[in-house]
Amino acid sequence: MAWFLKLKWHGKDVYPILREKFKDPAIYSATKAHWAGPDMVRAEIFKAFGYFNTESSVHMSEYTPYFRKRPELFEKYKLKYLFDDDWIKKDGKRMKSSKQLINLDQKFTINHSGEYGSIIINSIETGKPSRINGNVKNKNLITNLPYGCCVEVPCLVDKEGIHPCYVGIYHRN
Repeated sequence: MAWFLKLKWHGKDVYPILREKFKDPAIYSATKAHWAGPDMVRAEIFKAFGYFNTESSVHMSEYTPYFRKRPELFEKYKLKYLFDDDWIKKDGKRMKSSKQLINLDQKFTINHSGEYGSIIINSIETGKPSRINGNVKNKNLITNLPYGCCVEVPCLVDKEGIHPCYVGIYHRN
């Protein structure tokens, strides 16, 4: 997870404004609160930890599954739309279509999601090198950040595993 440890607008700390706004559930529970819909989970995480994270509520609820334990929680945190009737119907049609192609032994297009998991596995299993951005322990990779903290750096992946790359001094824009 990535967090906004400092949140500034024109050089001014806006965390106090965000804290005040988040006292009103209408701010984050509206359908248009975020491009992905209501932002209830992220608001709860913000209230609990005091920092705003970069993940949408949908994605954050994957990392923090206690928001997805029971059907009433999907409703409470407005995650229900993930599994609405239209989505289920569309997914059912996709599944039926895919099964037909498989049964007919026909090839069909598979689009990569962009997630790193399969890229990493492919490089380790085949030896074909790849590059990812990975969250790793800072072992002097970024020299002006604390040793041992988590940093995201370019990583090379091959048959031997994941190799974080040296970055040097981190410069703020």
